Amino acid sequence: MSKYKNSIYALTSGVLLSLAWTQWMNGLILMLAYVPLLFVEDNLYRQRHINKSVVAFYYSFISFIIWNLATTWWLAEISKPGMLVIVILNSICMASVFWAFHFSKRLLGIKTGYFLFVFFWIAFEYLHLNWELSWSWLNLGNGLGKNIEIIQWYKFTGTLGGSLWILTANIIILFGLIKIIKFKTFRAGIYNFIVVFLLILIPISISFFIFYSDEDKGNPCNIVIIQPNIDPFTEKFDGLNEQEQINLLINLAKQKADISTDYFIAPETALFKSIWEDKLNINQGVRQIIAFLQNYPDAKFIIGAVTKKKYQIAENRSPVARKLEGANIYYDEYNSALQITAGGKIEIYHKSNLVIGVEKMPFPKTLGFLEKLTIDLGGTNASLDTDDEPVVFSDKAGNCNIATLICYESVFGEYLNKSVRKGANAVAIITNDGWWGETPGYIQHLRYSQIRAIETGRGIARSANTGISCFINQKGELLQASKFGNEDVIKGTISPNSKFTFYTTNGDYIGRIASFLAVLGILFTIVGALKKQN
Repeated sequence: MSKYKNSIYALTSGVLLSLAWTQWMNGLILMLAYVPLLFVEDNLYRQRHINKSVVAFYYSFISFIIWNLATTWWLAEISKPGMLVIVILNSICMASVFWAFHFSKRLLGIKTGYFLFVFFWIAFEYLHLNWELSWSWLNLGNGLGKNIEIIQWYKFTGTLGGSLWILTANIIILFGLIKIIKFKTFRAGIYNFIVVFLLILIPISISFFIFYSDEDKGNPCNIVIIQPNIDPFTEKFDGLNEQEQINLLINLAKQKADISTDYFIAPETALFKSIWEDKLNINQGVRQIIAFLQNYPDAKFIIGAVTKKKYQIAENRSPVARKLEGANIYYDEYNSALQITAGGKIEIYHKSNLVIGVEKMPFPKTLGFLEKLTIDLGGTNASLDTDDEPVVFSDKAGNCNIATLICYESVFGEYLNKSVRKGANAVAIITNDGWWGETPGYIQHLRYSQIRAIETGRGIARSANTGISCFINQKGELLQASKFGNEDVIKGTISPNSKFTFYTTNGDYIGRIASFLAVLGILFTIVGALKKQN
């Protein structure tokens, strides 16, 4: 194929990959989205005597820059330079993985090469879930998030199982087309399409059976979810003061509160002025919530807050600790969730998976001097600290023990598994999706919450400052979803479930296996390169 055709094919893959993240295209489009790009790679492989391997990087970068830009352009609502950095770096990472596959295929042969393509890609996605530069928004399995009826088997595999499914289907379709178009072996090509048809049909059939036969388990927990709809740019930090915002939250809660309410849930950073953790009980907002709960003594109130904790100078402190001006005291600041009871008991959870460039500077021991370059989203422009382990908010009745995920944390399936294994039988997600405006970003974010419900079999209560607040049942179905830009309060139930799914118990085992095999593949490739050189 000519350079022009190669470019058109690469562009086509970028468009097809992007379509899966839209609201009007079924995610199954991913089953053939890689095929045009793989055609380009196959052409480069067959003409490897005149093409350098790095050309595969160039064409794949075309696909991936289109995919990244078309699906995550809404990050520009926060920072245009930040969006460009994320889009370009992630596209480079993806293109590097594709180039590594092409290079290995040249040295180790066609069959081994395609096996390594699957292992390399899933290992990359697994790495993207677990390192300092984590940006797993576009992991392939996430692209099926709006099609919950066909991914109920994620409770066995997690999203990486979806990625494995998608990559395998693309390769089999590619083989079928090559047999028909290039080698004119129609019967063999049709055989490939029958195989891929069964590969797609069987998991979908299993999923439909699970979806329509399973029911939520556990005694219902009564929850009131509050969506105050406070604009983060004009009202949250510069317009309404904290007192006015707390009054709004409590007045909304009163609309649906009754003596049967077990939980009230308010969004991320609803208490946005930094509170010293040793003085939480004297904070005006916290005291108002405690006073409100006197009418509902058995209820708990989960709310997002910005908190900070002091260290004495001799203590071990985190790499991101800051010095208190005018004193020999260091402190850390956190994006936190509080659980408050009528008796004044307060439990604290600190967000552990932070947003790069907004809440943290990666590799703080090395790049800590750059922390002031983080984007100011409400009172801080330096890296936050985190908890090492998740915290499960307790219920004295033992019925509803809630794991709380703060915003971006809802992207991480294996992290939620830790909370489930620590006793969480239900989930709260608190977020502020208003930063992205009425763009696809807040809808994509919601879809990942639905995936977490499927993976863990846990019901979810989701409170967004604005965006979509809702209940999500154990099958990932949306219940009582609010609308973007509306002030709202909804009342419903989630059913606590203490049973573990296979994925909850075993986590991202597919990622670990793929990473091991990818390392072996890299070693074999290096050996092959050395032999060729000699």
